[in-house]
Amino acid sequence: MEVIDFLKIYENSWNKLDAELIIPHLAEKYEYSSMWVLTNLDHDGFVKYIRGKFGTIRNRAFLYMNE
Repeated sequence: MEVIDFLKIYENSWNKLDAELIIPHLAEKYEYSSMWVLTNLDHDGFVKYIRGKFGTIRNRAFLYMNE
C-alpha cells in the first residue's frame, strides 16, 4: 500500500470517527508516542486508545449537539 492510500484511509477514519478503518492496516509492531499520551503504546495499546478516543469524541459531540 502506498503512503498516500493509507493517509486517505486515516483521514476517512478521523472524519467518520471509525477506528476500525485503520486498525487492519497497522503493523503488529506498531508503536505510538505522543506528548499528549504519557507512555508509548504498542499495537494493542493503540487500538484500545484510538477506539476510546473516537468513542469519547462521538459521545461529547452528541451531548453538545443536544444541549
